[in-house]
Amino acid sequence: FKDALRRIKDVSPSAKCVLILRNPIERAISAYHYAVKFNYETLPIQRAFEAEEERIYSGDIRTLSELTYKTHGLYYNQLMEFYNIFDREQLHIILYEDISNNPKKVMIDLFNYLGVDNNFEPEFRMLNNTGKVKSKLVQKIGFGDNPIRNFFVRNVLKGVLSEEKWAKLRFRVIHANTVEKKSNYSSEIDASTKVELQNFFKEDI
Repeated sequence: FKDALRRIKDVSPSAKCVLILRNPIERAISAYHYAVKFNYETLPIQRAFEAEEERIYSGDIRTLSELTYKTHGLYYNQLMEFYNIFDREQLHIILYEDISNNPKKVMIDLFNYLGVDNNFEPEFRMLNNTGKVKSKLVQKIGFGDNPIRNFFVRNVLKGVLSEEKWAKLRFRVIHANTVEKKSNYSSEIDASTKVELQNFFKEDI
């Protein structure tokens, strides 16, 4: 993260950056479902949260990127790292809830920050809803890690499809196998896990 910020600073020292912050508990739950959707995660949600510390110490890049849900919601240190490299005026912060509640105002404020025409009215629609998996069988066949599936992908599909077309096909199957519905995050975890998450984020907030 720090190295990426420094590279951005080197290439574009006057860059205008935008950061969207979400309730860290909701963000962790959503990230978990996203990992399940792409068949990265196999543990139940409470066990996945409990496994995070061990996963961090594994040092595996894929694990750190896709299978750590709580630490990505510790915003304070990440913001301080940004402010150590860039001026505060170079970061525009948007709250996720504001996007849901008043997207038009969010966009006007963003356009003003960027110095572009704020009279433009974008089309507001929901995209990439994490949702929930319809069929775990389809998910395992399409995206599981088994010898038959891997042989078919490597020797058949990738022999006739370019990387770009294979990626598009993969995403189409994933989204076709997803029920797009708004999650009630309070019902996703039990009371004890909710308290643990609140305590985990309390000091950072």
